Amino acid sequence: MNEITIINPNDLRTIVSDVVEEKLIAFSKWLEAKLIQEDRPLTAKEAMQYLSMSKATFYRYVEKGLIPKSMLDTRVYYYKSDLDNAILRID
Repeated sequence: MNEITIINPNDLRTIVSDVVEEKLIAFSKWLEAKLIQEDRPLTAKEAMQYLSMSKATFYRYVEKGLIPKSMLDTRVYYYKSDLDNAILRID
């Protein structure tokens, strides 16, 4: 059964505005979480998986300075942006 709803134009604007605002907030939270995840440091194992690279090849490139490493306290980490730039230089 079809129903016809009559709505005031101002009420329609308010409803649409509320829905758009809700969706933008949800998208903003998703994007922020994605960016935080992209910027987080990776372990060597995670970096190797990200690059689909063997352990020997990965460490060979690290030793040559082609893949930059970062230190946090006494631990070594790798950032995705650095890995992406390194792949462009390697290829």
